[in-house]
Amino acid sequence: MKNTITRRHLAVLNDLSLQANNTSKTTPSAQRQRISRQGASVILPSGVYLGVPAVEITVGVPASELLRQAIAKLRQPDLHAFLSAVVAEPEVAQALSTAVSPKGVSRALPTCPVQALRRAAELASFWCGFGPQEREVLYAATFIQGFRHLLADVVVGAASLDDILFTLVRPHLHRLDERAARHASLLRLALGWGNADEVDAHYVPRLQEAVARALRCVRLDSSQRPNASLC
Repeated sequence: MKNTITRRHLAVLNDLSLQANNTSKTTPSAQRQRISRQGASVILPSGVYLGVPAVEITVGVPASELLRQAIAKLRQPDLHAFLSAVVAEPEVAQALSTAVSPKGVSRALPTCPVQALRRAAELASFWCGFGPQEREVLYAATFIQGFRHLLADVVVGAASLDDILFTLVRPHLHRLDERAARHASLLRLALGWGNADEVDAHYVPRLQEAVARALRCVRLDSSQRPNASLC
């Protein structure tokens, strides 16, 4: 398959990309795009351009391994243990194993929620204008807030999703309080669970907006489709 690409490959790539289009452009051979597929690779011919900087396809990797890799991005051991415990909750585990389609994209293929959550968490951490503690906390907070939207597909009954999420996270958050109080406090603020007297006009809103904006970019929220320039 090297140096060739079939119509089937192009169809899959165009569906995976939110910015793909049906127009081909010519680029120099030095700018060929490489697509990794479980150890093998397909190099696009020099005349094919898909309209996106790069495309990566993950094939055959279990969701549990994707999740392990995503949580491993957390370097703070207590936050790592906290998020590992939360994802082990049965309701969260079920939500993470259910394929989702991005909101507002009619032709998008269903993807593993872990991939969307990891991308959102990395965006929130990248956009953080504060220190390393805040970046780590925003990564975890984005994962947690993303669970809220995923739970809507697996939870039955009239209970509020916010209440359900808080109930699932609360015991693990209490343990985080005992091990890393500063990180637990920042996490509460980023999730909107802090005390009213802790919320200021600048610091906390920026933490919360980073989480919300990152989730909008991967379409794991209930708002309208975002402007592509924000992502």
